[in-house]
Amino acid sequence: MLGIISAVIGVLVLFATQRAFPELNERFKSFSSIGYLLLTGAFAVSTFNGIFFYAEPGFKHHVRTITGQEKMVSDTEH
Repeated sequence: MLGIISAVIGVLVLFATQRAFPELNERFKSFSSIGYLLLTGAFAVSTFNGIFFYAEPGFKHHVRTITGQEKMVSDTEH
């Protein structure tokens, strides 16, 4: 959800600084970079959301890797 909100705000900031008010483009150029930063952050959050998790000891977890392998993990290594 955070990625979607950041993406929407980033697009709105970029639209406002470049399209809606072109005569103020030079004056608000720093806001344009903020919009790009928000879009990059939204992409990172939405891409890597849930990639890391904490496995509680004593529970089994079904894991599918990026390469498509599937495993049942039931142990923890220290």
